[in-house]
Amino acid sequence: MGGDGGVIASNRRYMRGAGTADHTADAKRSASLSDEVGADRERCRQIMTTCAVTGSSLNFQPCGAGEKKKDEADEGVTAEGVIVACPHGRLYGKEAAVEALLRRKQKGLEGGEEDEADWSQVRGLKDLHSVRFRVVAAGKKGSTSFVGEHHSQQRHIPVCPITGVELNGAVAAFLIVRTKSKKKKNKEEEDTTQPNVISERAIREMGIESLQAEYGPFDEKDMIRLAPPHVGGIFDKIKKDWERRMEEELLAK
Repeated sequence: MGGDGGVIASNRRYMRGAGTADHTADAKRSASLSDEVGADRERCRQIMTTCAVTGSSLNFQPCGAGEKKKDEADEGVTAEGVIVACPHGRLYGKEAAVEALLRRKQKGLEGGEEDEADWSQVRGLKDLHSVRFRVVAAGKKGSTSFVGEHHSQQRHIPVCPITGVELNGAVAAFLIVRTKSKKKKNKEEEDTTQPNVISERAIREMGIESLQAEYGPFDEKDMIRLAPPHVGGIFDKIKKDWERRMEEELLAK
């Protein structure tokens, strides 16, 4: 024994299977995360295109298109009071949302059409904010599209009025909620012909102060993230922040 030139397999490279461990578990976790992200992305797209109460497509037809019919206009802004958003960033057809609130009031329920957890964030009309999108004709040059395959049934798509990027749930978009003055003398009428939804990139590039001139007055904390993703805990944070804000308002009464 020994002296015959044999090799003691103490070095890992001589050991059978060394360095070739089965990474199946890691692969499964990676695939699971990928599926979760994909599902969340689709959920965000649905929120940005459909009413959270009825599930029907939101009306993205532009108003004020001059002599052209609304569905023939190349671009414009959606009408005031057609689409609304709640503090959780869900979108609704206003008429459907109001009807749901009335039904909830009549039934004395917290949930209305949806589960309580999905609708209790809306205490009444004061928690529904008008949404006005800048829209362009589907496929129009000048808009940056990420989900063009979904445009077959949409004649118009919402875009950021500053960057031109499509607001489809794939990029962060924020609804600007103007600050309401308590003094009637200082009350400024909002221009309801202008869009009030912009992308996160626009906020980053322009800055909150620069945006005040055209979209203000507004407070950054009042901006509503539309279709917030669940992945990464973004939605959970928004939900908790709103619950805390409702509690503070209740205590302040």
